[in-house]
Amino acid sequence: MQREILIPGDYKVLINDEEAIDFSWGVLVVNTDQDVYKPKENVFIQMASLSSTGHTLCNSNLKLRVNNKELPIEKSQTCGADNVTDNPDYFTYYQANEIGDYNVELTNLDTNKTVYGKFSVQEETDFIVERIGATRINPFKSEYQMTIKITANKQFDGEVTETLPQNFTATSPTKWYTKLASGESTTYTYKYQAPKVSPDIFYLGPVQIGDHQETKVWSLASDATFQMQTGYYVGTGVDDLQITGVGFQPDLVLIKDDTANGADGVNWKSSVMPSETSQVLSDGDVDVANNAIQSLDSDGFTLGTDADVNTANVRFVWIAFGGSDCTSSGTFCVGSYSGNNGATQAITSVGFQPNYVAIKSSSALVASFMTSSMATNVSQRFDGNNETTDGTRIVSLDSTGFTVGSIAAVNDTPNTYWFFAFKTTSGAFAEGTYTGNGTTQSPSVGFRPNYVMVKIANATAATSAVFNQTESNSDYSGTTDDSANGTNWITSLDSNGFTVGSDARVNENTKTLYWVAFGGASNPTGTGTYKMATGSYSGNGTSQSISSLGFRPDLVIVKHNDQTTDQYAVFRTSLTAGDATHVFANSTNVITGAITSIDSDGFSVGSNATTNTSGDTYYWTAFGNAWNPTTGSGSADFTVGAYTGSAGDDRNILRLPFQPNLITVKRHAGSAAGFKTSEMSGDLTSLFNATAETTDWIQAINSDGFQIGGNAGLNTVNGLVHFFAFKNGNTFAVGTYTGNGSSQNITSPGFAPDLTWVKKASGGTARGGILRTSTQAGNAAQPFLNSPTATTHITGLLSNGFSVGAGNLANENTFSYRYATWMINVAPTTPTLDSPSNSATNQSLTPALLTTTTDTSSDYLRYKIELCTNVGMTTGCQTFDQTSSQTGWSGQNTQTSTAYTSGTQATYTIQSALTANTTYYWRSYAIDPAGTNTWSTTQGTPYSFTTTTAPSAPSAPYTEGATNPTGVIDLTPEFSAIHSDSDSDPAVYYEIEVNTASNFASTVMWDSGQTSMSSLASGVRSTDVSYAGTALSYNGTTYYWRIRFWDNKGAVSSWSSTQNFSTNSIPATLTLDSPADTATNQSLTPSLLTTSSDADSDYLRYKIELCENVGMTTNCQTFDQTSSQTGWSGQNTETSTAYTSGTQANYTIQSPLTANFTYYWRSYAIDPAGTNTWSSTQGSPYSFTTLGGGGGGNDSFYINGVNLNGVIFN
Repeated sequence: MQREILIPGDYKVLINDEEAIDFSWGVLVVNTDQDVYKPKENVFIQMASLSSTGHTLCNSNLKLRVNNKELPIEKSQTCGADNVTDNPDYFTYYQANEIGDYNVELTNLDTNKTVYGKFSVQEETDFIVERIGATRINPFKSEYQMTIKITANKQFDGEVTETLPQNFTATSPTKWYTKLASGESTTYTYKYQAPKVSPDIFYLGPVQIGDHQETKVWSLASDATFQMQTGYYVGTGVDDLQITGVGFQPDLVLIKDDTANGADGVNWKSSVMPSETSQVLSDGDVDVANNAIQSLDSDGFTLGTDADVNTANVRFVWIAFGGSDCTSSGTFCVGSYSGNNGATQAITSVGFQPNYVAIKSSSALVASFMTSSMATNVSQRFDGNNETTDGTRIVSLDSTGFTVGSIAAVNDTPNTYWFFAFKTTSGAFAEGTYTGNGTTQSPSVGFRPNYVMVKIANATAATSAVFNQTESNSDYSGTTDDSANGTNWITSLDSNGFTVGSDARVNENTKTLYWVAFGGASNPTGTGTYKMATGSYSGNGTSQSISSLGFRPDLVIVKHNDQTTDQYAVFRTSLTAGDATHVFANSTNVITGAITSIDSDGFSVGSNATTNTSGDTYYWTAFGNAWNPTTGSGSADFTVGAYTGSAGDDRNILRLPFQPNLITVKRHAGSAAGFKTSEMSGDLTSLFNATAETTDWIQAINSDGFQIGGNAGLNTVNGLVHFFAFKNGNTFAVGTYTGNGSSQNITSPGFAPDLTWVKKASGGTARGGILRTSTQAGNAAQPFLNSPTATTHITGLLSNGFSVGAGNLANENTFSYRYATWMINVAPTTPTLDSPSNSATNQSLTPALLTTTTDTSSDYLRYKIELCTNVGMTTGCQTFDQTSSQTGWSGQNTQTSTAYTSGTQATYTIQSALTANTTYYWRSYAIDPAGTNTWSTTQGTPYSFTTTTAPSAPSAPYTEGATNPTGVIDLTPEFSAIHSDSDSDPAVYYEIEVNTASNFASTVMWDSGQTSMSSLASGVRSTDVSYAGTALSYNGTTYYWRIRFWDNKGAVSSWSSTQNFSTNSIPATLTLDSPADTATNQSLTPSLLTTSSDADSDYLRYKIELCENVGMTTNCQTFDQTSSQTGWSGQNTETSTAYTSGTQANYTIQSPLTANFTYYWRSYAIDPAGTNTWSSTQGSPYSFTTLGGGGGGNDSFYINGVNLNGVIFN
């Protein structure tokens, strides 16, 4: 992979702790291998991504950006579903070349979630800490190893201590005594076991090195064990029903209806079963070849029309498992084997020692199971038979699988046998046993389970296994056979286990019961808000479709206007199957021919008079984007659902995606609909017909649902009940007011409603509910009952609520009334373009673009700006979308600084400089993610602005105050130039380049980069900038340079003309003029003559070295003119202390040399006003020999070097 270049810095990646405890979006982590880098070091960046349920995502659509530049990411070949690996799942490399700070954004485009970080590089640091270890861990499967390498840049003698999170267990030391010299490294390794918690992020470090602390921590994404989810759906009876939102691709799915519908009990399919093959647990059936569980899909499963999995208006619950791993590190495995008809057969393909195994033959035989709480040779059947104890079914659970016995249910030829197996896993799976006591008891599991199955081993009257899961909604357990659900079996799933009632199926006195429990299912979460539309149509008496709503409805309400025969208000939800419509205020069963279907863009009505009498007018309201259990997705403020009645009191309906403020329930067969709002205290429910508020219906509203009583109106045994719920927000409100008997405005909603319900609470004569939509004009509202349009009740809809007249349905004096009111959430208004103003000129190349809008629902907003180079917005376009990245946006004041409140001005600053002297066109949009999640319209005509003109090339560039000077002495010369800008913009940055070639393609001596400077007005010379590059050289070397300026609008000039300067030359190597080389018979005080020249004509001073050996090391003397002028003669400059270039220097020896002795000499010259550097000397010194002494006739006699030959002394 090509390595991108990044700038140095502490490449320290900081995860935004905004989501420290919220993993509804999943988990993202990023690590760098060191805490500090030096320039030009490679940075290894490692990443991991988990789902909201804590499971490995190997195909996340990740985007990594550094300073707004997108960078490549490689996916590791070792990434696997919750597997054990030390390799990162995603990684990339950078080379850090320069000092600087950088912003990092890692975004999972699948969830639109971003974590932020930053890094830098340092030139100097006392210690570098490198880590080698996993970025993603699975604490359920393995312990892990961390290696820490410490490099010291100073001497250290002391302790090194690692920091571990709370509840981590180190299985080797994490404190070490260390002694390091500067430049030395040492490596330590330890092993750790993380707590079995997922999803989560843990942090290792910082490591403490004496007083020094590692500058970052190491992030660990904590995997879950096998994936598990539970849910429910209402059958449609239509083929290819898709159940989605599971959160993973299942390897095992089990399904059971709440009733005795169909012919079989629990239907199941595993990923090893081919095509549409599925099986049943409690019935002796051959493989179901098709039309039941047809496939296991990427986010759920698909169903056929088999009655055991898809009967219209029957509720089914399901449990799904993913992450089958039939290896030694696995905790869940699905597989198959072939029978061999032997006495026993060992199945070793599980890969680990299981604690629960279930087996089903492809032939017509009942499934068996065994847990580790059962003794060898003991196994259970899922149907109504007691345990097998002779080893003919499952013999044992072994180290890599299990052993089966001889009977056909587990080991016949040529049958195929399907199995699933689980290993005890903290927080995810447990099994056990208890002894019945005949009353009630609560076995401990060790975690809150989402699914529990119990089977009595030796019942007096053998029964099938029973189960309860979260969607069973408390005391309403299912059976594995084809029986209806019942009560007093598993009565609740608790924080640390489950509770069983007194029924013999689960608690026969003194009998042994075995259980298995699973946990870890994620709670449903919604996003965004509901969609809404209102309107009217005229009946045609046959059938018609109401379309162009812009969404698929999940709830449709229709009420007949005042006509010859008045009709009830009716509704239908998206969970209602077939031709069935519910009546609000009547105890009738569902009716047909009314709202016959919900369509992709509306709904259809048949010929029933409640919805389609010819010529009559009907008002309708539709809501969409409900959180729907079939899809596992939808809004965070509207849901539709269903439960099956049990007749049991105080029953909790669980796992709504929010705490509702309005709950409406209606039994599929009979009973009027009822509702409860959060304004209604205690056990009170209001019915839509003319009855007073009642008890034992909706008893309470809970944080994730509601509680129902035992009233048959909403809790008949095995009766399907539909419900829908809303949460208060900017477009929905519930409330209470007191009637005054005349008229009043109800303004507490605070918005202009499009639908309002009102119902008298209690006292006096009971009244039916009434509703009004914004489609209806004038003083008119519609009763839920089959009554005519009513005036003087809801008399109008206001900008902040609604008005009521004197009518007793809405304003009887002194009595309380409940209301619910909705507003259609619309997209934000078209934003204004605030700055730059239209046609603005001389704008910055990185301008701040300011735009503002409002949202009628006061939803928070994010913005998008389009910038192009033509008014048609088609050329050279860039888009800055805040929903994709926050980089460049500022002023955010809500949603943890990622959005703007309605009416708050948004600012986007261009991150990459625009082109100078260019006209750009721009427009903006706003979106309300928690509202319609729809982009607003944009401006009809974009605004334009023209960027500033770039400065002219700098003029009159000077080096050392001159143009192209030579003989430059200063090796850190100063540069300057004159800035000119036609817009009179000041310069605020400069860049200087110095090179050894005039085309700047050779050695770069210095590049200052874009460097800030004091503001420099146009037409003014800059202050001197001193050279700060690689050391320059003397000897007349020529260097080339250029300069450019940036103005305060970000425009950069072209380069100045290329300039040069030459450095001063060191004096030339000297000539030795006299004595000549190897001269003899020389005076004992000879004159030594030498000459040099200077290319810069600098004055010179000299130095002569005189020694007694050619190596110039013995008895040497130095005659240095820079120290003393004595002995020197012929000086002709610098007040007779120096020589002009080329003038011969003369030094006369001041102390007589030894006679008849050979001396060696060499010389140097220096230019004190130039380089002030001594020249090189001769390659080999010259020699001369002095006059000899003693008796020969030709000998001369000297005193103090004076020849006295022939002188007569008296």
